[in-house]
Amino acid sequence: MLKVEITENHSSWKKLGVMRFIKNVCQTAWQMQNKLTAKNSEISILLTNDAFIQKLNAKYRNMDKPTNVLSFPMDDEIMRGDIIISYETVKKEAELENKNIKDHIALMVAHGTL
Repeated sequence: MLKVEITENHSSWKKLGVMRFIKNVCQTAWQMQNKLTAKNSEISILLTNDAFIQKLNAKYRNMDKPTNVLSFPMDDEIMRGDIIISYETVKKEAELENKNIKDHIALMVAHGTL
C-alpha cells in the first residue's frame, strides 16, 4: 500500500479540486511499477507555483527556470520520495498541447512517481 501525502502551497490548486484524483493516479502508477507488492511505502507531493519550483530547479538541477515536475527519490524502504508539481507550468503546457489539465496532471504525477 502506498500512502500519499499532498500539500498545496498555491491557491490555484484548490480551485481544481484534484487531491483525490492525484492520490489515485499516484497509487495506480506505484502499483503498476511495483507489481502490486504489499510493501508499505509513502510519497509526499507538493502542489506549488512556478516561483517556488524555479528555486528548487536552480538549486538541485542548476536550471534557473520553472519546470512542470521535480522528483526527489529517497533510498528508504518506507519513505520513497518527494514530488513537486507547478500549477502555472502544467496549466500552460496543457493549454499549448490542447489537453485537459487533469490529464496533464495525471501524466506529471505518474512521471514523478515512476
